[in-house]
Amino acid sequence: MSSNATIVKAVNKELGKFTVNRYEPHIPYGTIMKFLEDQGFKPLDADEVPFILCGKDGRVTVEFVLDSQPNHLYYLHMTWHRMDSGNYEAVAYFDSTSKKRAMQDR
Repeated sequence: MSSNATIVKAVNKELGKFTVNRYEPHIPYGTIMKFLEDQGFKPLDADEVPFILCGKDGRVTVEFVLDSQPNHLYYLHMTWHRMDSGNYEAVAYFDSTSKKRAMQDR
């Protein structure tokens, strides 16, 4: 079993491949979500996940669980900006916290 820090670091390294120095005609949300699901992450609230990201600027945070780490919650944080060219610049990062702490913060 990997530590949470190791998991988060590995995921963030992969997220960089979808966003760092990339300017695309679409926001890479679907690609990122598929990657996370392929790694075993499940959205905490599946009803919140299928939505359309739009607008010149925006941000979203999605909570995930991982069966092998039942005491932690994971978060995808993503922001985007549509440039004058019409392409999007997106930034995405992943982090985690214990479920106990997350519940205390709510």
